[in-house]
Amino acid sequence: MNYYKIYNNAFDAWLKQDQTGYTDEEHAGFWPEPAILNITQDEWQKAINFVPSALTLRLIALGVYDFCGQWPERP
Repeated sequence: MNYYKIYNNAFDAWLKQDQTGYTDEEHAGFWPEPAILNITQDEWQKAINFVPSALTLRLIALGVYDFCGQWPERP
């Protein structure tokens, strides 16, 4: 799976995970490729490839990584 962060040239900043504004690269959100297609982007925004840490990838695989500000429902 490929993951991406969104960089905004106009603000010289990265999109936050909750998509409410921008921040520095360290605190920027990231999304899997299918989700990036659903995020509205303008001519100032560009999706940049991102490789999460091994721990983050493991949490994603377990289904417990918080992409959207909400924890997934437990079975």
